[in-house]
Amino acid sequence: MTKSCAVPNCKTGYKSIKQKCSVFKVPRNVEQFKKWQVAISGIELKQSQFVCEKHFEEQYILRKWIKRDCDGRIIAQVPYVHPKLAKSAVPTVFDSPTEMEQGVSKFQESQLQDKLVEHKVDSPQESIQCKVLPPKEIVGITSTVQNYAVVVVDSVPTMPTVSTVCDRNFDISNITINNRISKVATTSENDSITVPKSWAVTEYNEEGGQSVVFSRLVKMCRNSMQIPVLEKSIIVKTDKILHYYVHGRPVDPERCQLPPVLEDITLLLNTLERFKNMNVCNGLGAINVHHLSVDTAFKDYVERWHDNNCTMISKRKRCDSCIKKKKQIMQREARLKKTQTLKRIRRMSNPIDQKKLMTLQKKYVCERREKNKIKQCIQLITQSLKEKAD
Repeated sequence: MTKSCAVPNCKTGYKSIKQKCSVFKVPRNVEQFKKWQVAISGIELKQSQFVCEKHFEEQYILRKWIKRDCDGRIIAQVPYVHPKLAKSAVPTVFDSPTEMEQGVSKFQESQLQDKLVEHKVDSPQESIQCKVLPPKEIVGITSTVQNYAVVVVDSVPTMPTVSTVCDRNFDISNITINNRISKVATTSENDSITVPKSWAVTEYNEEGGQSVVFSRLVKMCRNSMQIPVLEKSIIVKTDKILHYYVHGRPVDPERCQLPPVLEDITLLLNTLERFKNMNVCNGLGAINVHHLSVDTAFKDYVERWHDNNCTMISKRKRCDSCIKKKKQIMQREARLKKTQTLKRIRRMSNPIDQKKLMTLQKKYVCERREKNKIKQCIQLITQSLKEKAD
């Protein structure tokens, strides 16, 4: 089925039109695309649209492949299966002079209707009844179309500011937080703590109530760009239990000697500082991923592989599980390097190389036969000598 033409009021591609017509896609070249936009005014031309051959001069439509000699004489010509369009072609032929004008008016009307303020008009002489805006914000009415008017507004009306009392007050210089966390991590009704700048504080709702999350970000370099990535986080729930996470993986507080329950709000800063200074496991390091089983390892937020039993927090560079897994992978790689496989070449793609290969094969066969003959001769001589000795 022929694709529809982008020119307004052109019926190419309609089911009712049975005449076949070639269509050409809008060029992707920026300069040529701008020329087409100027020629087909009245629509928002896109590079995914098509224009039929009716709107081009015949000299720009290539229907045959023609080969000429140096004197300009035709040597050969073959008709194309589908006509092609010259690179410099621009649509200039239209069925009627009013075709583009109607398209322009419809396009302007559709563009205006998206930005217009609807109002009622009793008569052309009467003033327009529309939504009242403050005098300072209205610049003027630019044009009218039917029952719509374009109102140019200098700025978007802002809502009046209302001072409200919030549970949390942020100071950018020191990030001081006043928070009523009696339900979360303290027994007093209203306590004040100062969170270090390296930690961010958020709050989200759960089924059991509100929880407070302390998160710490690190930078990761990807494609020469610094990207912030979540490294450590602590969740304080309504039951005062602390949950520790590294790259989204839970951490055992008893193993890391961290408090599992927040008994006092004053100990929170000490807990944040201790958790911040703890060393994060660097994972398996530089390994060959082909020797790694996906079921036994995972990748953290900074794209480092870890063993599934990784503790995420370690006093050394790597935890015991990651050290063991890395050793296994290195041993597999070493075993594969030691095993030398014998490659038998039987055929070559190049005929010349194939003849060379056959010559070498014949040479090896002859050498093997000569060796076998020598062995047989040696055996016969030794047998005859034994018989004479007996």
